[in-house]
Amino acid sequence: MLDSQGAYSNFWCGITPQGYYRRTAEYFPTRHRSKVGCFPVPMVHSTMLLDLRKEGMKRLAFFPPHKDYSWPYDDIIVFAFSCRAAEIQMYLCNKERYGYLNVPAKPHQTVEDDRLNFVHVHLDSMIDGPPMSPSRHVHMFPKQRDSWDLMKYFS
Repeated sequence: MLDSQGAYSNFWCGITPQGYYRRTAEYFPTRHRSKVGCFPVPMVHSTMLLDLRKEGMKRLAFFPPHKDYSWPYDDIIVFAFSCRAAEIQMYLCNKERYGYLNVPAKPHQTVEDDRLNFVHVHLDSMIDGPPMSPSRHVHMFPKQRDSWDLMKYFS
């Protein structure tokens, strides 16, 4: 499970017959970790671990949707249906803190609102720990020092 601000996370405990989110009694105890473990859920989205050696994994797809797909055309719902059609159960594990997820911005929000949400998630991560360490798999290239802009104005 990924943590974020408020009630938002990267899983659903319930899904309607049309493929939409359904609020359930299990969601908040799972989200707030008062109920800890690994639980079967109908939807995990945005970030997940897949064991590609398992039976049925080759049948998973976002596109094209399964031939019986009639739910809304949304990437997370298409993938949940694909898992269901391939008889692959999704599980949510909340025993560990696997990371953090920014709450998606609403259409009226700005990039600055999104940046502030990210700052809040980062602060929450520092409070709730463990600290976020840079990945050894991702490298930042050093910025090339360049005085071209200054030379343009001051030469």
